[in-house]
Amino acid sequence: MTTFDFQYKTAASLSWTSVPKTSYGTRDGTLEVRYPKTTDFDGLGRPCGAIGPIDIIINATTMTWDGFDWWENLFSASTSEYKELWIKAINPRTASWNGWAGYLVRPEFGNVVLGTSTSNSYLKDVKILIANCEIYAS
Repeated sequence: MTTFDFQYKTAASLSWTSVPKTSYGTRDGTLEVRYPKTTDFDGLGRPCGAIGPIDIIINATTMTWDGFDWWENLFSASTSEYKELWIKAINPRTASWNGWAGYLVRPEFGNVVLGTSTSNSYLKDVKILIANCEIYAS
């Protein structure tokens, strides 16, 4: 990994754009590409049979309200539960940045610490899920 390359694009945009730092928890955020766990073993006891989707999960203990709003604003309607999204994340199997195509699920949070504005209000225990991902050749 030579540079930090956390970027995204939507169906409406043609080029990759950086995800704002406030939108992944600047100090305490994690970005994980989660492959499905193996479900069985072969006749020699080796793991095999991994079935299921690859998910990208962003967890933040604390995120500004503005950062959370950035994710929410990707949805075109307040009733939408998912949004098609392309995102770059580190592939743990190759230790390199890959483009991934998946579906952003409406973000979740635990509780709110209110400030005098959205810039100094915080959400706790934030979870951003991009589900059913496939490697995308950009």
